[in-house]
Amino acid sequence: MWIATKEDLKNAILRDQVLRHLEPTKNRAQAHELIGNLYARYVILCNNLSELYDQTLQVQRRALIEKLLISSQERLKEIQNDIRKIEMSQFIFVDDALVELNLTTYDIEFLRPFYFPRRRSFECQQVINRASAKVKSIESELIEEPPKGLDRFRKIPTREEREAAHEEARLTFIINEIKRHEKARQGRILEIDLKHMPDKIKLRSTDDDDDDEKVFYEFQHNEDQIGKFKIKRTKFVADLYSKPVNTTQYDYYSPPEFRINRLGKKVLIPKVKKQVEIVEEINTSDEEEKAEAERKLKLLKEEEEVTKFEAIKLHERQNEAALVIQQCFYRYSLRKQIEKRKIARLQTYGMHRKPVNLDLPNIYDPIVEYENKRRERKKEFDEALIKALEDEKARILRLKSESIMEDITEDIREWFREFYKEAKDFHRYPEEFEGGTIMVMYEKTKTPEEFLIEKNKTSKEKAQERKDKRKAKRREKQRKKKEKEREKVLEMKKKQLELKEGVTFDFSNMKEWKAFESLQKTFDEGENDFQFIDELKNSKELPIWEWVTVDAYCDVHKELRLIVDDLMRVELQLLRFALSLDLKKPYVPQKPKKPKKDKKKKKQRKSVVDIFEERSIEECFNELKELNIIRQYEKKSLDEFIGECSYATTDLRALNKDPPLHYGDVKNYIQTEILGSAAQIKSFCIIGPEKCGKKFLVEALCSEMGAVIFDLSAPKIKDITDMSYFLDLVLQVAVKFQPSVLFIDGAHKPYIRKADDEVKLENPWKLGKYLIKDIVKNLANDDAVMLIGVTNQPWNCNFRYLRMCYEKFAIFPPKLDFGTALKAWHTGLELKRIYNFDAISLGEVSRGFSVGDILDSIDKHIDFSRGISLYSNPLTCNELIENLITTKKPIEDKVVKQFNKFVEMLDPYIGLRKGEIERVQEELNKAKEAKEKMKNKKKKS
Repeated sequence: MWIATKEDLKNAILRDQVLRHLEPTKNRAQAHELIGNLYARYVILCNNLSELYDQTLQVQRRALIEKLLISSQERLKEIQNDIRKIEMSQFIFVDDALVELNLTTYDIEFLRPFYFPRRRSFECQQVINRASAKVKSIESELIEEPPKGLDRFRKIPTREEREAAHEEARLTFIINEIKRHEKARQGRILEIDLKHMPDKIKLRSTDDDDDDEKVFYEFQHNEDQIGKFKIKRTKFVADLYSKPVNTTQYDYYSPPEFRINRLGKKVLIPKVKKQVEIVEEINTSDEEEKAEAERKLKLLKEEEEVTKFEAIKLHERQNEAALVIQQCFYRYSLRKQIEKRKIARLQTYGMHRKPVNLDLPNIYDPIVEYENKRRERKKEFDEALIKALEDEKARILRLKSESIMEDITEDIREWFREFYKEAKDFHRYPEEFEGGTIMVMYEKTKTPEEFLIEKNKTSKEKAQERKDKRKAKRREKQRKKKEKEREKVLEMKKKQLELKEGVTFDFSNMKEWKAFESLQKTFDEGENDFQFIDELKNSKELPIWEWVTVDAYCDVHKELRLIVDDLMRVELQLLRFALSLDLKKPYVPQKPKKPKKDKKKKKQRKSVVDIFEERSIEECFNELKELNIIRQYEKKSLDEFIGECSYATTDLRALNKDPPLHYGDVKNYIQTEILGSAAQIKSFCIIGPEKCGKKFLVEALCSEMGAVIFDLSAPKIKDITDMSYFLDLVLQVAVKFQPSVLFIDGAHKPYIRKADDEVKLENPWKLGKYLIKDIVKNLANDDAVMLIGVTNQPWNCNFRYLRMCYEKFAIFPPKLDFGTALKAWHTGLELKRIYNFDAISLGEVSRGFSVGDILDSIDKHIDFSRGISLYSNPLTCNELIENLITTKKPIEDKVVKQFNKFVEMLDPYIGLRKGEIERVQEELNKAKEAKEKMKNKKKKS
């Protein structure tokens, strides 16, 4: 995979270089095609590099992959910004690139980066583990009702025991229901058999003398056994018999006769009832009796011939009927074969789901388990490399420390001699913060000539030089200021020109391509380092020992140079003291140079109280846990989110129309913005209608990041009095246990305008006074702490303050798209073990409802009683949609308009789109006028 990923990286860098040398263009579609192809390649590249970093054990190659991954993600962020400028939208659609590369939208999803989930310190992780274990033990001790009477002395069941008892009771109820229906079925079959076959199936009699044939009836009435009717029941299963009949013992039995038909097959000859021939002696004397006998004999022969003819006709009709049945069965079997082939083809394409047995283990579990084991071994390889480096350093220090120190000392003394020979003085010894004598090796100190010029300067010259430096600084500041103003003017003129003539896309501007230069440099360095190393032979992923030795030598040189520098500073002082004695001048020791103060100090968060001075980390964590501020959540995956992406963006863009947003597009935008390493986002707001999956997304993102949730919703903090201390405690604990998420359910409530009586009881305005000042402004970029809010009424608040709280917003459409609605129906039905249900008609009808409404209606409608009757009474679309309409209410048009209006308020590109539409319309109008003028000229001429 590493070799294939390197080839992909080479290809991406080459395409970037080609894109850099292309001429500027005003064709928006052409620019989108070029940059969209590059975007799809970089997303796949970042995902592959992230997987490589996660599963690579060789430490030195992993360090190179990390550098490449960071540079690739930064470059990907630059490409995202370029595409958004081209599309004039926050959302990215690259359908044309997907068609070209034979990919789907799922192939270019931004997967979880390599640095998630971040590992906490061992102490903090132990606190979390103990707190979760304590909560489980407390829940197990809780009971639904307090014990009364003698129940006070009984054993209190634990939570696990109660759950097991509940599950056992549920299974017992299901088994009893199945038994009840089975007994009723057997009773119905018995009744039919006794009614229609009385000669073959009878009840045995108990009056026989033979004891072996007697059946002793057994009556049961157990409390744990439920019948169709709760009465004593006889075991009828043993009371039926059917005696075998041996037909060969009868006189009228004859073996079947067969004949060979025209197809060469055996065919049974139908049997004709034999008529008893009446042979009587005819008395010739009695002519009348003789005539009567002849007449009767003739009639018998005629009847026999008619019977034979009818039997032959019946046999022919039976053959024709059999032929029709065979033809129908052949067509039926052929349709079944065609259907099986069609299903197999659809399963190959991933368009047909196989029934999943939830009792069986997941087929991907062994792969995940193997990846986890390999991930855990990374620490072992890191420790092995550190140990090897320390051992190599110890070996070098033991064997070559003296020679190395002698070499460094000889180099410094040579510098002393050369300087004294030419300048008759000694240079100031470089300080440790400057790099020490490494500056001498790199020739970054003053030369003897420069030293003499500086030494011979008078005080006036030095003062004048300082003035000139200050003037130069002022001139440089003024020049930069004028340059910025000129750039602003040029930018304004450029925007005005773009509004008139259209935007020009120039990809040769390297000011916006800083990440590409870093990526190319890192890749070239890695290629040079690994050029002569055969990685295929290193199957055990051991460190490269030559590099370990080189790194050990570097570390030893740095450590020994510090020791030598301290000794040589003393030697330099002795040399300067001896030089002052020779020159008969007083010795003045040189003042050490001080490091420059960093004017750009990091902004530190002001803390009301240092929480951890008086209290331990575990006490603070448990306090927030008891207040339900820190809450547990179920581990979820982003892949479980129900949302389909848009697939018609290319066609709509060709018609100059904005592609509509789908739930999958919004999910991908949130996933990219929050999980992307290049995006330093500290606050994010997710907006959407009720039951669209906002909280599910938050919990899935926290599961991906391994974050701790601090719930600051209005109901949780309404009873807190000292808000300043509380928020300071929350922030300090969140920083200590990072990655952390500060979650607000109802992001509009701190600045709500119209509140109901129920909402007023929560005092929603309580957090609004402190939200911006004490939380948003104190979120540092270095800390992995993020504020995430969700709301379904963003218009019912002060928009100005809401915009100040959150950096970015993601808005789900108020109505479902067809793909998401169809996926919701399929997901809900598959949870009920109903696969491949044709719900296409439901997808369009249910767009006015939410995903949660669809899942709830399926869960409530298909209960146990409806589930067991699915085979005899199959599910229909009418049944499902009627249940949805009767139990749920669709979203109102008023709410849809409010959502659409709020989307326009938050869209930063809406002005650009309107200007572009007006410009295109003006060009079309001018073209029409020009055509009309040409027509008029032709008519006049």
